[in-house]
Amino acid sequence: MLRKVPPAEAAKRTGRSLNAVQLRRHKLGLPSARHLTYDGKTQSIPAWAREVGITREALRYRLKRMPIAEALTTPKQK
Repeated sequence: MLRKVPPAEAAKRTGRSLNAVQLRRHKLGLPSARHLTYDGKTQSIPAWAREVGITREALRYRLKRMPIAEALTTPKQK
């Protein structure tokens, strides 16, 4: 079973290049893991989206236009 390890950490642990790790993840059909740290807590985008109560797409949209703190603390629009 594959563990959920960020690509950069997997590259460091295995001695492979980051590109090699990302290519392997892509070939295996694994999502590319982008992790965000806010207020001392690190999570993937899907995990942050669940915690905030919005979709991953909505969080990605926010992250393109807002600082991380604002993207994670802005209430969900009705």
